[in-house]
Amino acid sequence: MAGWGPIALLERFTRLGRVVCVVTAGLVLLVSFLPLTGSGTALSTRLVLGLMHLAVAAVLVPVLVLTSQASHEDAVTVHRSKTAVRR
Repeated sequence: MAGWGPIALLERFTRLGRVVCVVTAGLVLLVSFLPLTGSGTALSTRLVLGLMHLAVAAVLVPVLVLTSQASHEDAVTVHRSKTAVRR
């Protein structure tokens, strides 16, 4: 839920809301790996945590982008253009 708020604000006030959101998500993903570089934790534990971060990002980022307002507007535009061609 916390991801939809920022993307909605970005889409409302900028033209590149989805792009900014995806870039920011990528940067947050990279920063989330920083604690995994430290010592004191087994390598297997760090690998599993890193893979979990990748799995969450692989699901969450596309879901946020595809369910954003801009995606709905794009779908409506495509639907309207297809309907106009049929007439």
